[in-house]
Order: sequence, then structure tokens, then C-alpha cells
Amino acid sequence: MCIRLIRVITVFLALWCGYAGAQQTLPSEQQAADPFTWQVVQNHSWAPLAFTNKKGEPEGLLVDLWRRIAEQTHQPLDLQLVEWQQSLEQVRNSDSIIHAGMFRSDERQASFDFSLPLFYLRTTLFVRDSLAYRHWLDVTDLHDLEVGVVVDGHEAEFMRNRYPNITLRFYSGKEQLVQGALRGEIQAFVSDYPGATYYLQQHHGMHRFRVLGVLYQQTVHAAVAKGNTELLIKVNQAIASLGPGEIAIMAQKWLHARPAYFSFSWLMPLLLGTVLVAISGWLLVANRRLRQDLVRVSDQLLEQEKQVVLLTRNMSDWIWTLDIKTCFSYVSPSVKKLLGFDAETLLGQKLESVIHHGEVERTRAIISHLVAAAKRGDIEAYKDLTVDLPMLDSLQRIVWTEVAVRIFFDNEGNYTAAQGTSRDITERRRAEDVMRQLAFNDPLTQLPNRRLLSDRLKHALAGCSRHHQFCGVFFLDLDNFKYINDNYGYDNGDALLQQVAQRLSACLRESDTLGRFGGDEFMVVAEFLGADLQEAKEHALRIAIKMLELFDLDFMLRGSPCHLTASVGIILCNNDERSVETLIKQADNAMCQAKSHGRKQFFLGTIDLPG
Repeated sequence: MCIRLIRVITVFLALWCGYAGAQQTLPSEQQAADPFTWQVVQNHSWAPLAFTNKKGEPEGLLVDLWRRIAEQTHQPLDLQLVEWQQSLEQVRNSDSIIHAGMFRSDERQASFDFSLPLFYLRTTLFVRDSLAYRHWLDVTDLHDLEVGVVVDGHEAEFMRNRYPNITLRFYSGKEQLVQGALRGEIQAFVSDYPGATYYLQQHHGMHRFRVLGVLYQQTVHAAVAKGNTELLIKVNQAIASLGPGEIAIMAQKWLHARPAYFSFSWLMPLLLGTVLVAISGWLLVANRRLRQDLVRVSDQLLEQEKQVVLLTRNMSDWIWTLDIKTCFSYVSPSVKKLLGFDAETLLGQKLESVIHHGEVERTRAIISHLVAAAKRGDIEAYKDLTVDLPMLDSLQRIVWTEVAVRIFFDNEGNYTAAQGTSRDITERRRAEDVMRQLAFNDPLTQLPNRRLLSDRLKHALAGCSRHHQFCGVFFLDLDNFKYINDNYGYDNGDALLQQVAQRLSACLRESDTLGRFGGDEFMVVAEFLGADLQEAKEHALRIAIKMLELFDLDFMLRGSPCHLTASVGIILCNNDERSVETLIKQADNAMCQAKSHGRKQFFLGTIDLPG
């Protein structure tokens, strides 16, 4: 109940902040006089983000989001759903057209400028769920198999760059990709998880493919033509006016919905008829002695059942068993206290029906790994394990549970059954999250703090040393920021620091780590800048230039534009011989060198190579 109340308050505050920001940024008098129209395009087959329904009308998360932007800014919306390639060309060749949403990548940044992040999507690898591929555990098991992707999609770019030895087969859209997989043209494909599951459900194919693994998590951004700064500012202001809370509510509606495409109205009469026939046959065959024995045994079982029900109803833990299909074969009455369900309603239901949607893939992966180990002979008869798992109660609220389970296997290593207990650890998880947040994150910007940055840098040095790659430490300090705090107050200074953090987060690579080192100082740890020193220098300088270009656009201070500049110091390293503290100090010294040359400068410090 406390968690639900906190969430409601958080969403309310986010919406209120978005409303207040919108009132300052977009006065109603200016809106009424501004003839601007939001001209937006998007692919017509990217469900559930954007698609055309049976009535020929646009639907989806991105459609709702841009309709809400138009409503919030009081400006008309012209939204068109077209072919994917056509949507890209329209944005490239126009100064007024906006792409509703896409993944950002190095290739696309040559043609587009991207907005603030809208929401996250996970991209997953799906493989056919058959015995031939049941032993596969990750993408390296694909060997010479053809993998399906959407042509010119971010998934295709990722697979080409990360797994160049894997053969790709291209499809014009997400739905065509899934249909090709269901026809047997490919045995595996890469897609964002919501889009793939949407079309698999629509074409009755959810049982034919399973998730082999999550390849990456990427933010979706709106986009404009490269260099179209004026339109990009309008888009960012509109997105900021909504606030993350309102966008999160829309994402929850579309990304976690479970559309129903199947009708089972015929199933109940069939089941009833089957049961009646079975009962009639049993009554005809059974004899009097058997009935007497059954009555006696029934009385004994009834008495035992009363004792068991009395015990399990009053205990705080929930006891359950699963059959060979991972359906509940026994549920103790204490589930009512934990999740709010009656025990009878869960009997015969899949385990996944009470697991939070985001953890279903991890649960399947755990079982798949255990089955593979049992088939190799590493596990005999059964395996005990304990995991923390978020479940959904009868009101769809998250309840964190500690699950202690024993999983049984036959002589060939096949899963046969499971039994376990679940107990509520929500309060413990909440306390752990609070402690983790305080220990590793800056409370103002929610970025990694100095402690977490040092840990990330330590891991980066070890990784670059193993792979013979350079990594970079970028130390950024705002110029003359003391003047802001002294003349406008620390509250306004904190608001500017939050804006700086948001811009820096949006411009960096997914593999980079951005954190607040303290005060008005930020630090970036960038891995894998190249094996060659000259290549690493050029890559580092491009990153520094991109960071400083973020300060070309004014920030907002008390509702008015405010210009800021920054200085950046850079240190490169390709081994773990120097300590983390030494590297940070050298990057700080390089930043001081940059400041000595004037504002908005960067300086590459001295690089000591081994040997």
C-alpha cells in the first residue's frame, strides 16, 4: 500500500512539474498566435509503438505521445504513418517534418539530430522453440544460421557491428519479419521485445519462439534533419513539458498490455462433456468394494486436509507445486494473504501468470540453463535454488518475494516438476534500494556518484587491458558557476546542474558512464576508444567536442535563457598499471590546463604508455 501511494505521489509531482514548465515555456498568448503545426511521420508497422488499426486509424504509444504533445502545446498535429524508408527520407529532406521516434546510432547521427530520450526498449534475440535449438544459450550458438532483421533498422546495424560473422536476412517491416519466421524462412530473429511479442500474439505464434537473450536496452528519441536546431529546440521543450511521469504512464499502457486474440468460448462445453463422459464410464466400471474403500480413504484424507488447510492458511509463506507444464498443481491458502488470490483461481495457471512481465524472460532463462546442465549430467534428480522475484498481486501491484524452489529432472535431464515457497520481502527490497541509491547515486542528478564512478573506471581499466584497447577519462567543470550560486541562489544552481546532466546523458554512447564527481564537476568514463593511440586520440577529441557543443544552446534559469560554458580535461590509458586515483587526478590537472586557455576549451593530458 505504501509503495502504491509513493508511486501515485511521484507521478502527480512529475505531471505537475511538466505542467508548470509548460506554462513558463509556452504561454497561451504566444500559442494562440503561433501558426506552427507538428508535422510528424512514423513507420506504419511498428506495433505497439505505431501501427494502423483495422479501421485504418493510427494507434500506439508514439501516436498517443504526439497527440498529447499537440494537446499540451495547443498546436495542431499532422501525423502520417508510412513505410519505414519513406519516413526516414521525409525527415532527411525537410526542415519541418519530425520523426516520431527511433533508436539513436552512429550511422543515423550522420543524417539526424535526436531529441531528449522518450522511453527505453529492450531488443531481444528470438529463436524457434524446438528440441533442435533447446540447448542454445546465447547469440554465439547461432553458428551459420540465418538471422532475420528489419532492413535499415537499428537491430541490423547492431548485428553487423557486433556479430559480423552472422548472416542476416532482411525484411521490410516488423510484421513481415515475424510472418517470415512463422513461415519457417528463418529460425531466429532480432527485434524489440514489445513489437515482436505483439505480432507473435496476433499471428498465434507465441508458443513457437522463445527469447534467447536480451541484446541491449536502448532509448527511443524523436529526430529531425541534421542541423535543424530550431525545430529540435521546439521538440525538446514539448517533451520536457510532459515530464517523465506522464510518458511513463503512456508507456505502461502500451508496453505491458496483453492483447487477447483468442476466443475459448468452445472450451468449457468440451471440457464439461469430456468430464461427464469420464465420470459416467468410471461409475459403470467401479464396483461396490471400490466405493467402500474410497469412502474410507476419503474420510481419512478429509481429516488430514483439514489439518493441512489450518496450517497453511495461517502461515505467512506461500507453498506451491508445478507440474510438467509449469502450471500450478497445488497452491496453499496462504497465497490469499501474500497476493490476494484465492488458491482455487491459480490452480492450472502458468507460473508466469503471477510473475512480473519484466522478469518472465529471466525466469525462462534460469530454467533453460538448469535443463541444459541436467542434460550434460551436471545436475542429478533435482536442483535447489533461491531467487528474489517480483510478482503481481490481484490488483497488479508488485510484491517482491524470496522464492526457495526445488526443480526435478528425469534421467535424461528433462524438467518434470517443481515445488517451492514464496515469502514477502518487499520492505527489505525497498530498504536495500534506498541504501543502494544513497551509496552509489548523486541525489540531485540521479547520476553515479564519485564512489560508483571509481568502481566503473576500475572495471573499464581491467577490460581495456584485457582487450588491448584505450579508455578515456573526461573531467568536465562548468566555467564561473560560482557566480550563478552567489547571484541566483543554490536552488537555481541545482536546477541548472540537472539540465546539464540531462544533456550530457543524451549525447554519450550507451557504453559510456557519466557521473557527477561533486559540485559543478562531472566525469565520463569511455571504454574501447580503439587499439591504436592516434585512433583513440581522435575518438576522444570527437567526444570532447560533442560535449562542449551541448553548451551552444542556452539553458533555462528562472524562465529565461542562460548561457553556460565548460572546460574538459582528458586522459587516455590502455592498461591497469595506474591507480584510479592517479588517473582522476591527471584528468583534473588536464581540466585545469583547459581552463588556463580560456572558457569552453578541452585539453588532452600527457599519456604514459607501458614499456
